[in-house]
Amino acid sequence: MGDILALYDDLQKAGVNFYIWDMDDLPAVTVEANGHDGVFMDFDNIVIAAEERVLVAHEGGHAMTGATHALNSPYEVVAQHESRADKWASPIWYRRTNWTWPLRPATQKYGISQSCST
Repeated sequence: MGDILALYDDLQKAGVNFYIWDMDDLPAVTVEANGHDGVFMDFDNIVIAAEERVLVAHEGGHAMTGATHALNSPYEVVAQHESRADKWASPIWYRRTNWTWPLRPATQKYGISQSCST
C-alpha cells in the first residue's frame, strides 16, 4: 500500500492532479489541457490494488513524458504515446525501488494544447 501512496504523492508533487470521476467502463484516463495534466479515475472499474498501481503508473507516464494526444490522432501517434507511457511506468510495475523520475518534455514540443489519452 505504501508504494501506491508514494506514487500518488510523487506524481502530485510533479504537478499531476488526480480526480475521481464516473467514466462508465473506463478505469482511468489522462487529460492535458493548457499545460496541466489530470488523471481521472473511476474506482468502480478498478478491481484490485495491483491494477490501481499499474493504472496510476501508466497514466502518470502519460503526464510525466508529455505523451498525450488528440482523440482523433493517427494510430501511429497513439501507439507511440502508449509505448512511452508504458516505458516510463515499467520500473514501477515491477516494484523497483530506485527509479528516477524523467523530466517531462515541454508540451509545446509536441504542438498539443488540449489532448486526451487512455
